[in-house]
Amino acid sequence: MSRLSFLDAAFLQMESPDAPMHVAGLQIYEPPENYDGDFLQDLIAEFSKAGQVVPPFNQRLAYPTVKLFNRMPYWETDPEFDLNYHVRFAALPRPGTMDQLFTLIERLHSRQLDQTRPLWESYCIEGLEGGRIALYMKMHHSVVDGVSGMKMMAQMLSTDPN
Repeated sequence: MSRLSFLDAAFLQMESPDAPMHVAGLQIYEPPENYDGDFLQDLIAEFSKAGQVVPPFNQRLAYPTVKLFNRMPYWETDPEFDLNYHVRFAALPRPGTMDQLFTLIERLHSRQLDQTRPLWESYCIEGLEGGRIALYMKMHHSVVDGVSGMKMMAQMLSTDPN
């Protein structure tokens, strides 16, 4: 059990439909030259080989039941964690333009995260012109800030071109 800091708990308290408290990143990838296959599906298959989902990705908010001093929330492992809920797919009408992608991202970003589940969502988006794909991920600010989010992404990605 790991309690949230006062600052992280404040991000939960400040959230409203008009001011969602999540941070996000959008990454655009193009398939390697002369790629033979379905780049997005092959990438997802590689992600699937990563194994068990680890904290903070499998943790949800919980609140103490005893109200002695405060009800500071804490993180607990979600016993009903469902990766399919958190990793979603979308497609732009081919050939998708950057304007169409940004319109989709605006809609996805404007929605609050479900606080009964781990506080993140990821979208695999296909259909961009040139065979490109986009990955959009949002996480609640109580889980990650922008800098640590970038570090997390760097750890997930490979510098090996193969």
